[in-house]
Amino acid sequence: MFLLIWIVFLTRETLMTTMFSMSGTFYNAVTLITVGGIAVKVFCYDSYRMSELAMVMALGGVAVMVAVRSGYQEPLFWAILVVGAKGVSFRKIIKTYVVVSGTIVGIAFVASLLDVIVNLQYEVVKEGVGEYVRNSFGIIYPTDFAAHIFFLMVIFFYLMGGRAKLWHYIFCVGIAAAVYLLCRTRLDTGCMMIAIILYGAVHYRGKHCQRIKKIYHPDGWIKRYGVWSMPVAAFSITLATILYNPGSTFWINLDKIMTNRLNLGQSGLNNYGIKLFGQPVPMIGNGGSTVLPGTYFFIDSSYLFVLLRYGLLFLVLVLATYFLCCKKYRDDRHFLIMIALVSLNCMIAHHLIELAYCPFALALFARRDNISESRNSEQKYIG
Repeated sequence: MFLLIWIVFLTRETLMTTMFSMSGTFYNAVTLITVGGIAVKVFCYDSYRMSELAMVMALGGVAVMVAVRSGYQEPLFWAILVVGAKGVSFRKIIKTYVVVSGTIVGIAFVASLLDVIVNLQYEVVKEGVGEYVRNSFGIIYPTDFAAHIFFLMVIFFYLMGGRAKLWHYIFCVGIAAAVYLLCRTRLDTGCMMIAIILYGAVHYRGKHCQRIKKIYHPDGWIKRYGVWSMPVAAFSITLATILYNPGSTFWINLDKIMTNRLNLGQSGLNNYGIKLFGQPVPMIGNGGSTVLPGTYFFIDSSYLFVLLRYGLLFLVLVLATYFLCCKKYRDDRHFLIMIALVSLNCMIAHHLIELAYCPFALALFARRDNISESRNSEQKYIG
């Protein structure tokens, strides 16, 4: 039941990131199916321990209050899917994500090349560098296309575990290079390369130790830092935004590297402040059209985006959700690396609670599958 609902909901959410048009009737029908279907599953089939029930009540209560106070429904859908995943195989959830998201992004890519939908192209001129074109390939903005590829890549490495081969890593390097050359997206390309290096280093170091019969323990530092990766990332970018000083050369250069994220984030904090249950914060970005808006204001950092729009309490619950997911998977280094990469990416990108990109919070109540035989074989020498 959940996987069918997940397919329908994810199809809608992913289509909304493309240039395909979608009717209001379809949107409303998916909302009805999602809410109604998961309500039946939760009340008729699921059972919770007291600690789980407390988290369910907190997520549901805060998400409803956010919808009432701010008018935004995204946190409510996010909470409904997180709770609805109770007892469902997490690997099946993200395998379904790969099939649905990968298929739709692939169709959008081909359709944009065939002029079925628009391939938004943004021309950028840099002094002393020349002119280049950023392609969105049927997605609403180049960075959103690159984000789809990044999230699919980290899920691929997670699912492969210790079975990834050298040609997989080489192929992914080629994809990252192509994304950079065609979309000019530094953040997601950089995160892809970090993912390739981290997963490759852990994998091949483990294989080397296995061959020479030497004990290798990469899990110590991964467990130590991986569990806290998202709270640390959220605290770091929030503190940097608060401390940002437009009169300091250091902060100006850092903000330039981060594409004005600190300046815009500080403006958002100064203009809107922080509310417990969020508030309406109009976001005017560049997506969906090559005609740039006269006034640009968009908070790209996920943590500040959630904090301003959906409130302090919801941000705390999101961070708690990911912390608990990491505690649940604390002996699975592949999962912890995946969340650490997502935590880093979301310091600058805004996709943290967008399930079309980031479905990992569903691990909270989902059933954890046994580690595959390939991973078990590594554990003998990897620790």
